[in-house]
Amino acid sequence: MGETLNLLFRSREDGTFELQVRENWSGLMVSGSFVQPYSSRQLNALQKKLNKFNNSLSDLREIGHRLFLALCGSEIPGASRRDASEQSVQALLRSVIQRTLRRRGTVALTFSFAAGCEEFIRYPWELLHNGEHFLLASGVFTLTRAFLRPGEIVGSDLPVHLPMRMLYISASPKNCAPLETERSFVAMQRALAGRLEKGSILLDKKEQVTYDDLVGYLSSHGGVGLLNDNETVLPCYVVHFDGHGAFGRLCPDEDCRKLNEAEGSKCLDCQASLNRVKAQTYLCFCDEEGNNRYVDTQTLREIFISSD
Repeated sequence: MGETLNLLFRSREDGTFELQVRENWSGLMVSGSFVQPYSSRQLNALQKKLNKFNNSLSDLREIGHRLFLALCGSEIPGASRRDASEQSVQALLRSVIQRTLRRRGTVALTFSFAAGCEEFIRYPWELLHNGEHFLLASGVFTLTRAFLRPGEIVGSDLPVHLPMRMLYISASPKNCAPLETERSFVAMQRALAGRLEKGSILLDKKEQVTYDDLVGYLSSHGGVGLLNDNETVLPCYVVHFDGHGAFGRLCPDEDCRKLNEAEGSKCLDCQASLNRVKAQTYLCFCDEEGNNRYVDTQTLREIFISSD
């Protein structure tokens, strides 16, 4: 059983914030107040702390629980909910979580942020903890962020249409730990079997993918401009990457390219300065020889937002 839980953050005229929660299983929608659990300064400090990757499990649990209680209408753990609508937000969240865990289903959490709520995008929602479980670590919840630009119709569906083309790309570079990507692909085929048989989903596959492979594919199947670009025949709407990822500072020396710790000031291999190198998240694609090539997520972002 797969469900979708949509959480929409909106700003009010009085400077406060509203959270609307809607589930697709029953169609129920409730709303309540959202009180920021962190100030801008506290959020900056929190991000720096998390980027050091030396946080204890109890610290992560505390952060995740604080975020969960904020969704339920509490500013800090232990604070009281302020009205019946906020009790409804809490009740809806807890009922969906309990039902999903009990039935071993899945829930796609979609966090949408209207104008004035941009800062909430930076919150570490991946750590959400309901007091018993890290939701994403349970293996049945996924998380997506979406920013609603001014003028967009709130609650409208993306202008996608069937059949939907998906691209599965895998990379297991020779100089990285081996991955059983074929098993992952078979599992995806099995999960999508019904849709594939009906022809409502078209699944493409590229193994040992290079960055140029991805660019070439999107040039053919991504199109340019709007999602409903009529000149693009069966555009690709979903790209699933199966491979390694890493975070840190990449050595600027083309002959080195070692990925160093985020706090490093000199490359551990060649001693090149990293002072002007920004710590980033990378995905591990393959190069022409089948070895690892780091591609930063900013580069990938530029490719995706410039394509269909």
